[in-house]
Amino acid sequence: MGDTKQFLKDAKANESFQVYTVFHLLAYTGCRQGEILGLKWDCIDFDSKTLNVRQTLTRGENRQLYLEEPKTKKSKRIIPLDDSTISILKTWRTTQRKNMLQVGINTMDAKQLVFSDHDNNFIQITHPRLWMHRIAKRANLPILSPHALRHTFATMFISKGVDFKTVSELLGHSSVGMTLDTYAGVYEEQKTKTINLLAKMLN
Repeated sequence: MGDTKQFLKDAKANESFQVYTVFHLLAYTGCRQGEILGLKWDCIDFDSKTLNVRQTLTRGENRQLYLEEPKTKKSKRIIPLDDSTISILKTWRTTQRKNMLQVGINTMDAKQLVFSDHDNNFIQITHPRLWMHRIAKRANLPILSPHALRHTFATMFISKGVDFKTVSELLGHSSVGMTLDTYAGVYEEQKTKTINLLAKMLN
């Protein structure tokens, strides 16, 4: 958790606001990289403070990028957003519109990508990993991957006693069993802590 906080702190201080916002969303939602890079502004409901995951960015034949529906029903989900994330997204939307207008691109459409390159096309799937390596090296942190932020998201909730059904729904896993299998080590550690807590309360 400490590494993630330091990572985000460095990203905010030294990277573009778009790069920082990508990583903030990865860390605060537990989404997959393709789900974040495939977001459009109509996936964000600022009134209800939610993020609607309904598509993912995928690389197909000839390395072409395209949007497709998530492979499982459970991957389609609505994730609550905290106030800080809503504020960051509002700031990024304003910044994006301003930056793109300077090069003659209107991004006011609700179907506009939340994250795009300078030509308003998809961001290459390889880029977040490259950004992470740059940040980690500069901040003297272990080399992370975008999936590591998703793993930290899940581990943090499980270690705090959040039930596996809730964690599974947030992650978009196909079943609670998948979440249990993936985070079995954290689950066993949590059980031990629970027993020790009970003993402390009864003694």
